[in-house]
Amino acid sequence: MKLFFRSFGAGPTFLIIHGLFGISDNWVTLGKRFGKRFRVLIPDMRNHGRSPHSPLFDFPSMEQDILELIEEETNGAVMLMGHSLGGRVAVNLALHHPELIRKLVIVDISLRKYPPGKEHLGLIEAMRSLDLSQLGSRSEIEKQLRERIPNLKLRQFLMKNIYRRERGRLAWRLNLPVISSFLGS
Repeated sequence: MKLFFRSFGAGPTFLIIHGLFGISDNWVTLGKRFGKRFRVLIPDMRNHGRSPHSPLFDFPSMEQDILELIEEETNGAVMLMGHSLGGRVAVNLALHHPELIRKLVIVDISLRKYPPGKEHLGLIEAMRSLDLSQLGSRSEIEKQLRERIPNLKLRQFLMKNIYRRERGRLAWRLNLPVISSFLGS
């Protein structure tokens, strides 16, 4: 799958993989800073941000997406940083293709089996409960999400996934049904 990605700077490649519900935009500030020394690539993972949606959302598929990005956009081994879900993808890629990884940084996840994401499923349920066709502004969405997601920073993080699909119509960039199935398994 051809992922949408942002690129900054020049030099050795430093690839950053965001976490669940994240988007490449979350890493732009650091990407620009790192771009002073490296060529920084920050993709939107499948079913996230501006990358394509797919009914497949599993570690082998996500790993393959990153592998394809590395093969198409670099000349060899990369420095790889993964946050949360992106960290798990990064670890899988490093295990299966160690020759492509110069350095590996894993943020906010450990090498253990995680139980099904009940908290994450609750967030998806809150997002899916909104009838975006009836909501015309981000402030209306934020107000309705506040009832189910009291944490302001978390609401703001999730709302970065809202975009104007067409005039007057807001939508989620996340493929919520597919991500929900992945988390529930």
